[in-house]
Amino acid sequence: MIKTEAVKTLKYKDLATEIPCIWNVKTKVMSVTMWAAETACKSSRKYLSNTAGKHDIKGLHKRAILGTAHIL
Repeated sequence: MIKTEAVKTLKYKDLATEIPCIWNVKTKVMSVTMWAAETACKSSRKYLSNTAGKHDIKGLHKRAILGTAHIL
């Protein structure tokens, strides 16, 4: 999971540096990595606690599965 999270963070690093130049806003890459067995990285929980609104891992996991099923 840690490797997957690092890959996702690196993937969006360029975008996170480009957006402030265009829109004059602050950005932060927060990788929320989930697996099929309703597990999430500890850092994912930390990121969710720092975002506005109320989020829970089970709800996010359910939306991720439904979104994947919709794509398929």
